[in-house]
Amino acid sequence: MLSPSHAPQPRPSLRRIELAALALLALLAAALRLAWLDQAAFGFDQARVSGLALAMARGGQLATTGMQSSVGVPNLPATVWVFALFYRLSADPLHATAGVALLNALGVLGLGWMARRAWGSLAGLTAAALWAASPWAIFFSRSIWAQDLLPPLAILWACCGLLAAERRSAGWLAAHLFLAGLAPQIHYAGLALWPGSLWLLVRHGLWRRGWALAAGATGALLAAAPFVRAVWPLRHTILAQLREMGGGPVQADLLPWQHLAHMGIGAHWQDLLAGDRLPWSPAVGAVYEAALWVMGAWLAAGFGLLLWRALRRGRPADPLVGLTLSWALAAPLLFTLRTTPVYHHYTLVALPALALAVAYAAMWAARRPLGRALLATLLIAALAQAGLWVHTAGWLARHTDGGQLALQWPRAVVRALDDDLPVVIYADCDWAQVCEQAAIWDVLLWGRDHRTIDARQALLLPAAAAERGAHMIVTPSAGQAWDALLGMGWPAESSRFLARGEFASPYRMMTVPPEWPTWLSGWIPVEPLTLSTGAQLHAWRAQVQGDQVLLETLWYVSGPIATGQYQQFNHLYADGAKVSGQDGSVSIRAWQPGDWLVTRATLAAPPDARELSFQVGMYAWPELERALILERPKDAERAIRLGPLGAGRGG
Repeated sequence: MLSPSHAPQPRPSLRRIELAALALLALLAAALRLAWLDQAAFGFDQARVSGLALAMARGGQLATTGMQSSVGVPNLPATVWVFALFYRLSADPLHATAGVALLNALGVLGLGWMARRAWGSLAGLTAAALWAASPWAIFFSRSIWAQDLLPPLAILWACCGLLAAERRSAGWLAAHLFLAGLAPQIHYAGLALWPGSLWLLVRHGLWRRGWALAAGATGALLAAAPFVRAVWPLRHTILAQLREMGGGPVQADLLPWQHLAHMGIGAHWQDLLAGDRLPWSPAVGAVYEAALWVMGAWLAAGFGLLLWRALRRGRPADPLVGLTLSWALAAPLLFTLRTTPVYHHYTLVALPALALAVAYAAMWAARRPLGRALLATLLIAALAQAGLWVHTAGWLARHTDGGQLALQWPRAVVRALDDDLPVVIYADCDWAQVCEQAAIWDVLLWGRDHRTIDARQALLLPAAAAERGAHMIVTPSAGQAWDALLGMGWPAESSRFLARGEFASPYRMMTVPPEWPTWLSGWIPVEPLTLSTGAQLHAWRAQVQGDQVLLETLWYVSGPIATGQYQQFNHLYADGAKVSGQDGSVSIRAWQPGDWLVTRATLAAPPDARELSFQVGMYAWPELERALILERPKDAERAIRLGPLGAGRGG
């Protein structure tokens, strides 16, 4: 038989005015999170998760691990699975970003429902409003990022836990425990939910529900099984990394508590959003400071009242009081002792609990004299913070480039590709697993013929371009490749620019016509020599530029193509003696048979040299083993000699 404290209590049904208010708050939350969404960052983290999710949603490849964590240990794949659902609907990363925003906006309903169920209508609306308007909650709702999934998951976890404690329900308990086990599979910071689950099990006697415990734990373990199977062969390496991570100096300070307090009162979010481009006048700054003081007072009052209620004897246990406290305090406590840096998003999972704490204080204040006046300060502060967010984000969208990694710009480039020609991306790296630009373009051009190359010393022309032409996109990180492309002699009308604001470097685009082989004129042909990499040297040219020589070599990709990472060496000899050299990536991962590759090297030349010559070849990195010259298998030096250039140094 249930004790009076555990007996289900009748709950008043939602009135229409409450439903309307909650709906409006949910719409406000969605609007704040979706506004200027194409200004959201889309960098390496977002692109790698998206690439794995696209491979799962549209390529049929089950993700068994997530991307590497900041400490070198792979994440579990649950985040990828969530985003695979979004990418099943659309391959556009903006739509996946909107999915994250809407999931977080739904947190308004979860928090409002919990606070109303435990503490009444005013508390419910307060919690919902605070979550809708919180600048930090908005900021961490606008990215394809594992951490941004933690708040809505934590809210759902808390709702299930509250129902399990109130109703003594094994089903809700199983769901609660499954979500607790899933949270660290989304991001390791989700471990901070476990103390709250432990508190519910012990304080409310839920540990006796054996089958519910088994069902929740089994579900979480089954979700983790593909990861365990994938990393088991690497367990010794991973354990060594963990030991190395834990072997560093231990830090113990209040920084995680400070981060959580910043998020709770709405402080310093503008530093991440705007940096040094903050458009605030002194009056706006004064509003910001006043809102901080108001929110800080309410947050302190909320936690003080929750602790007083939790420690007060003779009162029936309120599940949401203890759950809110353990939920809020576990995250910063988890990172108080650490061997790694700590950031705001490490305690993000606890941010919804702070809204509940303030809602409890609002419920208490409403029953006291002058309560309405006090509540007015809270409402004004929350509206002011939402207004500050709109003011700042809107100004940035109108007056700046939106950040180097704003999703807006590469999406605009893709929209300009109004045909199905192959695409070559000229960037500063070429491997999506470690390279930001390659990862970004692999997502944006998913399903389209494209390659990303390291254009610092190489240009690539795809085989299909000979018949149909091709698009060459030069990213801001590889602007030096633009002059090299223009040097190939293609018509200027094939060039387009996409400006990104007054101070940002533009994206550049060139459409190469099908008759592109005509640019071979002006090169010095050589007897074709083939390397074991699959590249065959056809021609070269050199130009003297002051005390430097620009050497360009032309290769045809005949295949078969070697695997691994390769670089080209370029050595300059003056009067028979080596005087300089330059090595660079040839982006071998991007090669396909029939492609043409142009490599470029700038070499220092002594001004008084009578004769210049060159040696070129390729070698595996990091093994440093030179590629064989197939026509000269016994050549121990494995270098192709070019030149000489005479006294005039014409090339």
